[in-house]
Amino acid sequence: MISLKEEYFERILDGTKSFEFRRVFASSLQEPFLCAIYISSPVQAIRGVIYFDKPIKDSIDGLLELARKSNYPFIESVKDYFNEKNTGYALPVINTRLFKKPIRLKDVQEIYPKFRPPQSFYCLENKQFLKIRDYIDKYESRNEINQRSF
Repeated sequence: MISLKEEYFERILDGTKSFEFRRVFASSLQEPFLCAIYISSPVQAIRGVIYFDKPIKDSIDGLLELARKSNYPFIESVKDYFNEKNTGYALPVINTRLFKKPIRLKDVQEIYPKFRPPQSFYCLENKQFLKIRDYIDKYESRNEINQRSF
């Protein structure tokens, strides 16, 4: 699960943001992965999921070059974000899924009382993921999902 500001999630959904850049990430992840997206205050809800390709760990110059080559429109904000860091991560977006009904923080905590929103990211235990997936399945049908493929 990754915590994002709403504006960044919207940019991913509309296709203007094709990477999520992170200063720190799970270095053990070496393959594509599915990630629940928690939108921070004032929304405070899980709004969807993103299927990311294999994380790319590189120098900041390498990540900036990757962004330039892919016509990433927010190069200066990436440079500012990595201020004084030597390395970072680029998470390439493969696909997105926006939930028709966001899962509010209050609802997540009813499903999983120990849930605390991530400051940056954390890996959900299988049990946590299954409880959230079951909740989603109550309100979403496969034919009604808003999806965007890249």
